[in-house]
Amino acid sequence: MNPLVLLPLQMGASVVAFTLMVACVIWPAVRDLPRERILLVLLWPQTLRHLGCTMLAPAVANPLLATAFTHSVAIGDAVTMVLASSAVVALHRKSRAGIPLAWLASAVGLADLLHNVVLARLHAVAPHLGPQWYVVAFGVPAMLVLHIAALVVLAKSKINRAT
Repeated sequence: MNPLVLLPLQMGASVVAFTLMVACVIWPAVRDLPRERILLVLLWPQTLRHLGCTMLAPAVANPLLATAFTHSVAIGDAVTMVLASSAVVALHRKSRAGIPLAWLASAVGLADLLHNVVLARLHAVAPHLGPQWYVVAFGVPAMLVLHIAALVVLAKSKINRAT
């Protein structure tokens, strides 16, 4: 099958699977917790976004991958990882910086993912991903769903506090 067709299909299937996981497993387990604890659960996986930096590792990186794509992935993932890690620590310590950092990590992380999906399409990277295929097909959708879930929790809290 054409990788330019297969990868989006796998990503879509993974988005459905991770959405079901959040809706059927994670949300029922955390919905009665304080907002900060829910955000800890949703943001912690973002602390693993260092995986995107493997795009720069010579043993993994395919020289046919556009450097605009690989560098964008590595930089965006590193920034998101630092922001998510900061948010997790702040939320755990009940710091007032926790919620603003959660907003920042979620917004930056989501924007980075969407930007890199566009770059991946523009540069037709699917045929050249090699071992990174699994990160893109399974990890990116997980991060996407978790960022959206965190933003929903943050937005609902803001709406509930305003009423």
